Amino acid sequence: MKKILIFLICLVYGGGRLIAQKDRPKYLREDDKSFKEMTTRVSENGWIEFKKEAKINPQSFFKDYANSLGLSQHYDFKALNEQRDEKERLHQRFQLHYKNIPVEGMEFSLHTFEDGTLQTAHGRIVEGIDTDVSKPITERRALEIALADKKLSFDDFKEGETKLPDGTLLFAKLIRPWWCSHRQALLTA
Repeated sequence: MKKILIFLICLVYGGGRLIAQKDRPKYLREDDKSFKEMTTRVSENGWIEFKKEAKINPQSFFKDYANSLGLSQHYDFKALNEQRDEKERLHQRFQLHYKNIPVEGMEFSLHTFEDGTLQTAHGRIVEGIDTDVSKPITERRALEIALADKKLSFDDFKEGETKLPDGTLLFAKLIRPWWCSHRQALLTA
């Protein structure tokens, strides 16, 4: 019994560490020394602080460091917004896309020094999405799932009185695999 208990503890602890390892940024997981040499600090949760003398160009950051960040051929970042603060530092926010479809919850922000070089970056990148985007869950099916979650059906809406929401195509992680589906903004009273 004692051996079984020790085995189960090791399995739970070790299995959790393996899962957590996969979620670590690639530059930490693979101990990318050339990438880390340009930084003053990197963290498990995606913060990267760069040395000023590294002179990293924020305009080409994702392209120049794609391999270190874990970005493959079908990944791309699209700008969401940018603003300058009182010290003229630029703050930009980007959304991760896979095969031109947004990946839910995967954003990256870049913060530049006054001279235009990259100071800080922060974000998450999910690696290894390998999903056939030609067969997403249909918008209607996504709405059915959202309605069922609220214990509703299409019959609960009178034709012409209520406009059902339009879906937004995106990748979302449901337990393990990544699904290509539609986001539904469903508000109920």
